[in-house]
Amino acid sequence: MQISPDYVHLSSLQAFAASDVHPNTANAPAVQNAVNAINESELLGFDRELRFSSDPRTRLGVVEVLNRSTGEVIVQLPSQFILNLAQNLQKGN
Repeated sequence: MQISPDYVHLSSLQAFAASDVHPNTANAPAVQNAVNAINESELLGFDRELRFSSDPRTRLGVVEVLNRSTGEVIVQLPSQFILNLAQNLQKGN
């Protein structure tokens, strides 16, 4: 599998934010500080922005990389397909 040059730095996100956010103790201010640090560093590129949010339908966390100029979502995890699937599974319970 070949990684597009635009996304090569995505693998560095965890290491970059690791000093501020720990999986077992992550909280909203720590996550926001890490996201701000990543965005200010331009680790994702000059015209890219990282955003964390919560899907209102499923309450799942969503990570997006956006084009700052256009607001276009470049990468979204989980994808909209997975969010729709999760919503349908939640309705079935």
